Amino acid sequence: MGRNKLALPLFNTTLGSVALKVALQSNLDEVLIVKRAEDHLEWVDSSCEGQFQSVTCCDAPLGQAHSIVTGIKAAITRGADAVMIMLADQPFLRMHHLNAMMEAAIKERVQYIGTNVEGRTQPPLLFSKEVFPDLMKLEGDVGARRLLPMLTGMSLNINESSEAYDIDTEEEYTWLISQQSIP
Repeated sequence: MGRNKLALPLFNTTLGSVALKVALQSNLDEVLIVKRAEDHLEWVDSSCEGQFQSVTCCDAPLGQAHSIVTGIKAAITRGADAVMIMLADQPFLRMHHLNAMMEAAIKERVQYIGTNVEGRTQPPLLFSKEVFPDLMKLEGDVGARRLLPMLTGMSLNINESSEAYDIDTEEEYTWLISQQSIP
């Protein structure tokens, strides 16, 4: 995209803050932002300040696996029983979906809970702590989805496929700002 998409203006806040606010309003025990070294979190809405922790991934340019490993290490030091991997560029994500994922994880006792969008599992992804060692082995530009075939888990249907929509291009951002609001 050529610019920090999380800082792009969106409905009186920023693209990144929309998803952050959903995470903060959910039943997550703690919200941890894994950020690049050059990201000083200017995109974070002032209403969110003090409600999350951040950790820097110095190896983020080497691929998404490095950010995942950094986040898992931070979760382990905090004594986490599970982690939810979210994308900050998913502005349509809803709190009820995150809460449903956590409820399913408690009820089903599986290694992961994913988000089913038109037959494909994608973020957000919730992993139990028994998967942490496998997540720590990821390398390069490989996401956690690669592990799913080897794990026991399930995916929850999302109400509308747009809820899992992420913004990766200028065209997608242009379309997004043409919307009156986030449904």
